[in-house]
Amino acid sequence: MSRLLGDETSEKFKGAHLIRRTIIYLCAAVLALPSQAEEEATATDVAAPSGGGATPVSFDAPGYKRRPFVVSLYMREEYDSNIFTSQFDKIASFKTVAEPEIALNISDSRSFIGARYRNSTTYYENRAGDPFDIAHYFDFTLNHEFNTRLSIDVTENFRYSQEPELSTDTAFFRREGTYIQNSFHTGASYYITRRLYWNVGFDHDYWNYKDQLFAFFLDRTSYTGSTGINFAVSPVTTTSLNYEFIDTDFKEAPRDSISHVLYAGLIQTMSPEWTVKLQGGAEYRKAQDAPAYIGPFASLETSWNFLPTSVLTVGYNTSLQDTNQSSFNYSQTQHAYGTVKARLTYDLTASAGADYILNTYPGSQGVSGTTSDANETTLVYRVSLSYMFTPQWMGELGYSYTTLDSDFVGSSYNRSLTSVGMRYTY
Repeated sequence: MSRLLGDETSEKFKGAHLIRRTIIYLCAAVLALPSQAEEEATATDVAAPSGGGATPVSFDAPGYKRRPFVVSLYMREEYDSNIFTSQFDKIASFKTVAEPEIALNISDSRSFIGARYRNSTTYYENRAGDPFDIAHYFDFTLNHEFNTRLSIDVTENFRYSQEPELSTDTAFFRREGTYIQNSFHTGASYYITRRLYWNVGFDHDYWNYKDQLFAFFLDRTSYTGSTGINFAVSPVTTTSLNYEFIDTDFKEAPRDSISHVLYAGLIQTMSPEWTVKLQGGAEYRKAQDAPAYIGPFASLETSWNFLPTSVLTVGYNTSLQDTNQSSFNYSQTQHAYGTVKARLTYDLTASAGADYILNTYPGSQGVSGTTSDANETTLVYRVSLSYMFTPQWMGELGYSYTTLDSDFVGSSYNRSLTSVGMRYTY
């Protein structure tokens, strides 16, 4: 993990504390303003990037469609036991996080347009050098139905982050280095018959790191073309056959690769409360200076709505993934996970989850030639409680624990994160 080293003068630390105090006072003043829409419903569902990179944002959550715009502010205090996710030099710190967000949504019977900006500013109580990390998130989405047969969708996601945290429903992961990342997706679906439809897609993914060392190994652009044919066997069963072509070009490092992915899919509705999704196939990848490699591509997920407002999700997936371990071209990643979210009362919601991630680095895919296989195992546990004081005000309490066991020197670490926060949505 890159670190900010060096001693700072007492005047600079006084200035940082003054800035932090000012931010808190301003946020408190904003939150004190009376609501003009107390009869309207709940907090915005905020989507975030996943551990494998950026995920296109969906604005279809109910909170995004209740009015043309949504404004929210999330303030929280955290205690991080290992802010640099370090194996040998653990540093703990309290952190103050402010996340204002604004979203604009325009829709009619055939189209939906959404745009969103979110800022995340984190202040570290105990970190040498600059105590602030700042991230900017810009998202745009467009869905349009030309007629009953043809529809298109477009998403654009831009990220600028300093030592960012990537979050999923159950886990927090830290990505090294300050970077700019942009992902673009466009796709179309066409119903050939009432049961048979065809989809095509194109994705562009761009990574640019500020640190020169990270930039040499990790700056890259990838292009993905995809197509699939889908058949509704019955109202509760849909099958598909899919193909993807992926071209990954690194700016400096000799890690370019081309991939072909072929897989079949099944979506089965077992009951109104229980759904199963299954994908299975293989991926052929040829890296620049390494032999071709064939790995499994599979995904299984099942969701059970055991109560009207409660859901249990369990899943597993495996695929070849680009990696920040720059001595290898990629890893075979296996990810097993489970989450449960239960509404205990009208105002109180509890959630819990766990992730098991195994990254296997084939020795044949060493950037400098054949080497020994390597493994990394990550375990993440997380629990949280949220309480709705009013339709606009929500309090949140959370705890997560992460442990990573790695064959790479200095990469293993343990980390716990405790947080308490308030969210206001208008």
